[in-house]
Amino acid sequence: MSWTRRRVTFSALVLGTVACGAAWLASILAAGPFGNVAAVMVMAFAIKLTWVTINFWNGVIGFATLRRSRPLDGVEAAPEGTAIELRVAVLMTICNEDTVPVVARLRAIKAGLDAGSGADRFDYFLFSDSSAAGIVAAEEQAVAVWQAELADRSRLVYRRRERNVGAQHGNLYDFASRFGAGYDVMIVLDADSLMTAAAILDLVRTMQANPRIGVLQSLNCGILMDSPFARIFEFGHRHAMRCGVPGAVWWQGNRGQYRGHNAAIRVDAYARHSSLAALPDPKSFGGVIFCPDQAESLLMHRAGYEIREVPVEHGSYEGVPPTLIDHTTRYDRWFQGNLQNLRLLAQPGLAPMDRYHLIAVAHRFVAWPAIVIFVGLAAWLTIAWPEGPVFPARSALGLIVSYGAIYFTPRFLGLLDSALTAPRRYGGIARLSAGGLADLVLTLLFLPIAMVTTTLFAIGLGFGRTLRWDTQRRDSYRLPWSVAARCLWPQTGAGLLLLAALGIGAPSAIAWFLPFLAGLLLSIPLAVATASPALNRLIRRWRLCALPEELDPPPELAAVIAFETANGR
Repeated sequence: MSWTRRRVTFSALVLGTVACGAAWLASILAAGPFGNVAAVMVMAFAIKLTWVTINFWNGVIGFATLRRSRPLDGVEAAPEGTAIELRVAVLMTICNEDTVPVVARLRAIKAGLDAGSGADRFDYFLFSDSSAAGIVAAEEQAVAVWQAELADRSRLVYRRRERNVGAQHGNLYDFASRFGAGYDVMIVLDADSLMTAAAILDLVRTMQANPRIGVLQSLNCGILMDSPFARIFEFGHRHAMRCGVPGAVWWQGNRGQYRGHNAAIRVDAYARHSSLAALPDPKSFGGVIFCPDQAESLLMHRAGYEIREVPVEHGSYEGVPPTLIDHTTRYDRWFQGNLQNLRLLAQPGLAPMDRYHLIAVAHRFVAWPAIVIFVGLAAWLTIAWPEGPVFPARSALGLIVSYGAIYFTPRFLGLLDSALTAPRRYGGIARLSAGGLADLVLTLLFLPIAMVTTTLFAIGLGFGRTLRWDTQRRDSYRLPWSVAARCLWPQTGAGLLLLAALGIGAPSAIAWFLPFLAGLLLSIPLAVATASPALNRLIRRWRLCALPEELDPPPELAAVIAFETANGR
């Protein structure tokens, strides 16, 4: 089946599902005299349902495609053991990061690649934009110690810029422009990235066998953090992606998603076609582009190169924010960054799939305020419902259950696939099921918090409030009650306001809103509890939400842990 036919088929499935859901809601609201309000509610519901439905069909199609052995259609397979002929730069960009974990990850990657054949084809670059004097000194010392261990010091390059121009993209483009002539491919890593040698070699061999691929993105999985929130989130997110990414690859094909790191990029193509200097002045919308990956990939694709994504888990890891608050802060940054990217829709020569990716990623975050609007109007409608018309409660309950089933199907299919293929990697069927239940509870509580947080942030954007892309917190920590209350009182207040309005106007309807109310009312204790070291120790002892890398760490992860331990981490 051609890519066009697959995309048309997928679009028909999504649009048909959304149309049915919107019509179902409209039939429920038609029982009352709320024409304009009902229309807004249907529109808001359809906006969110579109994103949920895309994930649903990605999961269903992905589960089906995982039953076969060919993950990348139209890509020439590179047999394991094929000699590496390309010159490869392994490039990590950092800015005011804790030096020990950063160096530990890059050292582990190098050690893994050095243990195999073709090690001389790889060089390593640590590009820093750090400004804190203590961190800069630590970086320089760590690199000097490492270089002293090497027979060829030139294979490890450390460079720090005095001015952080263009953030990560500035570093990558600077590398491609200044050093790129000596390399065919660069492996792009974030400060919290880790990849096994096998994963990197597979990316390089695939790039070597398929010169039309400009970007080859690996499927990134979270590595375990010592916090209950990160641990449960990683477990659920991995199983949602397990089928969702293969499903997306089935129809996106040669124009897939680039996520900004843990990917192989063709250096010459990047240098010639992916400069953001050709784009509109970033000052026209919030300064430096927060999410350059979207811009880089569309420019590369516009130049005729494919953007591919490997749809299977294979030794590619990234960090996860340790607390609920850190996670919502990252979502706000992504929201702002992907709203910025919408101005790129005006670029000439873009393919429909380029425009899809720009819109779809922004739509993910726009859909959350849409649900907040929907819930607010639903509460008003409930309170104002006249005595005459009978509310079709059975139909409404059926719609809620159907929506929940659509939302959680990708996670369920991911768990089912793990149960069918390798349950022992997760500690067995019982632990898989318990982990799935823990993820279900956390997701139900977390989503309303994230939705209200994003809505408040969107309101702030409207009044000129923006974020900077500061260094993120990566290590787990105990979250004080005072910090949680300071950050989450608006969410708690929104929950109390909604509860009070329903309690006064329609107390019998409170049960209908509990799925939304619970997370808001419990946001502060939830944030504190899911950052608790004591709870984390208990969860680890029970091996709840255990991941394969915890039960059987790959050599690179074991090397990182050993290096950090030896250096007092």
